[in-house]
Amino acid sequence: MVTLAQVKHLSLLEGIDDVYLADLCTRMQVRQYSAKQAVLHKGDTSADLYFLLEGQLQVVDVSADGHDVGLDVIQAGNAFGYIALFDQQPRSASMIALSDVTVAVLAKTLALKLCYDHPVVMHRLLVIFAGVIRHTNSFRSVLSQSSAKARICSVLLDLMKPNVAGLLTIDNLPKQHELAIIANTSRETVSRVMKGLIEQGVVEKDLQTLIVRDPQTLTSLSQGSE
Repeated sequence: MVTLAQVKHLSLLEGIDDVYLADLCTRMQVRQYSAKQAVLHKGDTSADLYFLLEGQLQVVDVSADGHDVGLDVIQAGNAFGYIALFDQQPRSASMIALSDVTVAVLAKTLALKLCYDHPVVMHRLLVIFAGVIRHTNSFRSVLSQSSAKARICSVLLDLMKPNVAGLLTIDNLPKQHELAIIANTSRETVSRVMKGLIEQGVVEKDLQTLIVRDPQTLTSLSQGSE
């Protein structure tokens, strides 16, 4: 059974009354998957809401020529499968385990009741939907680049944010295989491009933070200029 401690750390459920959450725990199903297993398949007709308790998931679609395309990476603590919850359409993408994962599943009727009982949950989902739209627009721009290097640089530009000191940084820099998924390339290519950017002084690595020292050059590289 899902524990109260586990659900209290889920971003969608933060701040909800413990009594309500404890009852919700008893109604959730726990499922475990090994790395590379499919948690959801594109086209599935289920409309349940999923929560990732442990591990990482890759969101995957299939291109017109039959190749898998990595769309995003889902980290522990986040919900997924919420689009089908509302539009009742088949799943729009597959979810593949990047590691051993544990998920909690909340049936559609209970998930909708959760949203109606707690408007803050519905608001958080609306914020997530807005983020999905923005991410999709950005991802289309990334995939339009024919060069893997340009795609990687575009991803870095999309991730960077100004910090309190006025520097452009990427905090909690995704791992190389995660960047590879987003940029639709290989981990080896990401490693080679990142090494080159560091050697050129375009970026600087500081533990899990990437400091963008030369955003103008990074922008030029994202547009295919060498």
